[in-house]
Amino acid sequence: MQPHGAAPRLWARLVRSLGLSVWLSLGSLLGDTTLGSVCAQDQPGPPQVWSVSDARLRQAVTTAFQPSTPPADTEAAISAFDLYKDRPWLEEVLQPYVTAQAVHILLNADVFAKLHRGWTLRAVTMAVPYAPDWTVRAFKTLAAIDLPWAKSLVSLATVAAPGVVLPHADILVAVDARWAEGPIREAARAYPAEAMRAVGAYSATPWGAHVFAEAVLADPRWVMTLLAATTDSHPTLRRALASATDPAVQVVWQLVQSAYPDEVKVRMAAFAPALATQTLSLEEAAQRSAEPTTYLRTLMAMHLREEAPTARAVEQALREEVSLLVEEMNQLFEQPPAVRFRALTGLAARELYLLLSYGEAEMFTSSYRGVYERLLASMRQEGVTGDALLAQVHYTRFRVFMKAAAVFHRLESFLATIPSPVARWSLLVRCISDIERGREMLEQGMMVAELLSAPLDTPSLHLMRDTLRSEYERTLLHQQPEARLLYGLLAALLARRPEPGLADAAFMAIATPYIPLVPNLEQIPLAALFPRGVNIQHHFFYNDDDGRQSFHSFLAQYHDDPAWQLTHHGAYVHLSTPRATRTIEIYANVFSEEEQGLIDITQALRTRQITPQIVVHRGHTFYTTRTLAHTPAAAALVIMGNCGGTTLLDAVLSRAPQAHILTTKGIGSLTVNDPLLKALNTYLLSDQVMTWPRFWHQATALLSHNPRFVDYVPPDKNAGAVLLTAYRRARTAQERMALRPRTQR
Repeated sequence: MQPHGAAPRLWARLVRSLGLSVWLSLGSLLGDTTLGSVCAQDQPGPPQVWSVSDARLRQAVTTAFQPSTPPADTEAAISAFDLYKDRPWLEEVLQPYVTAQAVHILLNADVFAKLHRGWTLRAVTMAVPYAPDWTVRAFKTLAAIDLPWAKSLVSLATVAAPGVVLPHADILVAVDARWAEGPIREAARAYPAEAMRAVGAYSATPWGAHVFAEAVLADPRWVMTLLAATTDSHPTLRRALASATDPAVQVVWQLVQSAYPDEVKVRMAAFAPALATQTLSLEEAAQRSAEPTTYLRTLMAMHLREEAPTARAVEQALREEVSLLVEEMNQLFEQPPAVRFRALTGLAARELYLLLSYGEAEMFTSSYRGVYERLLASMRQEGVTGDALLAQVHYTRFRVFMKAAAVFHRLESFLATIPSPVARWSLLVRCISDIERGREMLEQGMMVAELLSAPLDTPSLHLMRDTLRSEYERTLLHQQPEARLLYGLLAALLARRPEPGLADAAFMAIATPYIPLVPNLEQIPLAALFPRGVNIQHHFFYNDDDGRQSFHSFLAQYHDDPAWQLTHHGAYVHLSTPRATRTIEIYANVFSEEEQGLIDITQALRTRQITPQIVVHRGHTFYTTRTLAHTPAAAALVIMGNCGGTTLLDAVLSRAPQAHILTTKGIGSLTVNDPLLKALNTYLLSDQVMTWPRFWHQATALLSHNPRFVDYVPPDKNAGAVLLTAYRRARTAQERMALRPRTQR
C-alpha cells in the first residue's frame, strides 16, 4: 500500500532517526489496513511493505518513550503521533513517560506543539494531575496553543490541588480577566487568606472588589493579625482595604487604624459585620473582646443564634479560640484539675458541648475526659438531658460529638442521660441516616466509619447494622448510586468486626459485594517503597518559626548518625544511607528556601529520573496545598505531620490514590514527628516487610511517654481513611468502566 501525503517523508525521517529495527512496525498505521509502507529513505523505487502486529507496534512506541531513549528519537516519535494516536493502549504506554516528565511537558508545551499539536494536547492533559501548580504557571503558554483547552486544564488542576490558583492569579487575569473570575472566586472561598495576599493580581478587575470583600469577611482576624503590628507592612493589602466600599470591610480597616491593643483588635475583627449593621456597638465589642472567656462565650452565643445564620468569620473565630483553650489545657496536663480546667468555670452545658465538638481533634485524652465530666455535671445542674442538649445546639456537629464520645469510651454514659429508649435509638439512627443530604457527604461518611469502628455495646452495634441496611435499601430504591456505594462500604466495614451475631444473612447480602473494595492497609508492598532497591523521600519545610524549629530538629536526628551521609546543596539538603540491599535518600529544602529549594529538588529528581515514594509535610495546615501540589501520584506513603491531619485525607488521596496516609487526629509535634520518622526509616532499612501493626508496636514502646503520640494514627487504624480509599477506588473503577468501549464490556 502506497503511503499518502507527507507520510513518506515523515516515515523516512523516523527510520533515519530511530533505526528501522525500532520503527519498522509503525508502518502498519500509514494506511487503514494491517500492512504499512516504509519509504526506503532516499532510494528510488517502490517502498517495501511489512506485515506488523499490534503487539510489535506497541513495543515500538513503548521503546520510544523510555528514559534511556535519546531525546531526538522521542521527538521523532512525537512527530509521528498520527501513526498511533487511535490505539487503545496509547494512554497506558504514555502514562509512565508523562508521570516522570509532567513538569517538563507543561513548561515546554509550545516546543512540543511544534512537533505535534495532537500529541501535546493529549500528553499535557494527562500531565495535569501530576503537576497542577505548574499547569497554572504555564497557562499563558497553554492558552497560546488552544485557549478553551487551557481553561479546561486549569479546572482539572484545581480539582487535583485547589490551592494552586491564587499564587498565580495574575497569570489567569492577564490571559482572560472575565473568565478568571470563576476559578479565582472559587479558590478565594476555600483559601481567603491566600486571596487577600493575591489581591494585587485581581484588584483592577470589575469583580475584584467583591471577591476581596468576601475573602476579608471570611477571616477578618487574619487580616488584623497581619496588619496590626506594624504600619508599613503589606502595602498592597492595605491599599485594598483603604479603598474598599463594603461597609464591613471598612470597619475592618478602621479597626486596623484604631488605638485598641492588638490582641483586642484581632478579636473585635470577627464582629465587623455586626459593627457595620450597628447591631453591636464599638464599645460593647471592645468590652466583650477584652477577656478570653467572655469573648469565647460571645462567639458561642452568636454561633447558636437561630435568627442569625452563623457568619463564617464567627465560626472561624470560634474554632481558633477553642483551639487556644484546648492547647492551654493540654499544656497543663501535669497540673491538678482545678488548675488545668479553671477556664471552664461557669460555662453552660451547651458551651461545653461546643468546646468538645470543635476541639475534640486537638485534645489529649485526659483533656477530653476532663471537659466531658464537666459537661455531664453541668447537664445535671441545669436539668438538661442529652436529647434536649442537642436540640439547644441545633444538632451542630452532632456526628463529630457522637464519634468522639464513642472513640473516648463515653458514648454509653452520654446515651444514659437520655431517659427514653426510643430517643436513644433515634439519636443513633440519626447519626447514620441521610448522610448524603447535608454538606460534605464523604466527610460525614468518614465520621460514621469512625463511629462504627469505636468500642460499642452489642445493642448499639445491632441497631447501627439494621440502620445501614435500611439506608442502603433506601438509596437503592431512590436511585442514588453515590450514596448507595458509601452505605455499602460502611456495611462492609461493620461486617469486618468480629462480634458474634452481628453479621446476619440479610446484612451480609448487602455487605459481601463491597468487602473486596475495602483495602487492607496493614502493609505497603516493598516494591512500592523500594523500586530498584532505593527509597526516595521528599520532606517539605516552610519559612516560619515552626518551620525553622522543625528543620533543625529534623537534621539533629541524622547529624551524628554515622549510618547517614548528609550533604548540603545550598537551598536543600540530601541525606542517604547506602546499604547492600536497600538505600534511603531524603531530599529536604532548607526552611528559609521554600521556593528555591523546591525548584532545585525538582530539577535534581528530574535529572536523575526518579520520583519520591514517601512525601513528608512539615508545616502548618495552611501550607499543605503547596506540599500536595508537588506530591507524585505514585507516592506510596504520605505523612502529614501538621495539626489535624485527618481532615486532609481526601486532598491527599486526590493526588496519590494508592498512598497510605500517616496523620494526627490532633496536634502535630516535632517531639513526635522526628523520632517517629527516624524510627520508620530504621525499620524500613531492617529488611522487614513494611507492616504497620509491627512498626506501630515498636513506635509505641519508643514514644508512649509522650502524651501527644496517642494523637497519631497509623493508616490501618484510620477508619475514615480506609473508607475514603475504598470509595475513591470504587468510583475510579466505575468511571473507567463507563469509558470503556461497549465492545470491551
